[in-house]
Amino acid sequence: LQIDFIYDTESTKNEDLPVVSLLKFFSIKKKGKIEYLELGSGLGRFALLVKSRFPDFLITCLEKNPELAVITKRAGLKTINTDVLTAKINLAQFDIVHCSHLVEHFGYPEVINLLDKMVLWLKPGGYLIIRSPLMHSGFYDDIDHVRPYPPKSIQNYLFNPQQQKKGSNSLVTKFIWERQEALTSNNRLLRSLYRLLWILFRWPAARPNGYVMALQKI
Repeated sequence: LQIDFIYDTESTKNEDLPVVSLLKFFSIKKKGKIEYLELGSGLGRFALLVKSRFPDFLITCLEKNPELAVITKRAGLKTINTDVLTAKINLAQFDIVHCSHLVEHFGYPEVINLLDKMVLWLKPGGYLIIRSPLMHSGFYDDIDHVRPYPPKSIQNYLFNPQQQKKGSNSLVTKFIWERQEALTSNNRLLRSLYRLLWILFRWPAARPNGYVMALQKI
């Protein structure tokens, strides 16, 4: 159980790394106040991490669940309690829009409506950061997961004209980072061994089961 707890913590920190690195790069490059939007902020874990590391970030959380919205408000974070698809947000308001583990909760065409809104909310030169799972054995353990959207599907919507509807092409892909976690096994001891090795060496790793994609508005 202790190995599982440490593993889950390390896995989360590992996925945070490329996002934090981009935020650090952006804060050095831009300087001054940075408008940051956290979509589907939940308990506020990552928004609070951003607040602790980047004091010049003006953080806005958007959360549909009213009980979770109360938590981020009490933590001192500006919070909008509404559905992301009906949110009233000014155009070109934010330097960073961070969409973490949200797109997989939408079907088509709601997901492209979400993508369109996020692009409109970004300032030119700003970054849209999308984190999402890929298909894996535990994907549908979340009852409200609709389907995975791998990076290529989002890029096709944004850049490929041969779609039912084509999205904005005012974005460029800056990077795609794949989340690789430990091998797993039905044998509890072997599973724990794999997790321990991954904690120590990030090896042996299974096939990617999630990603971080950063897109910049031009």
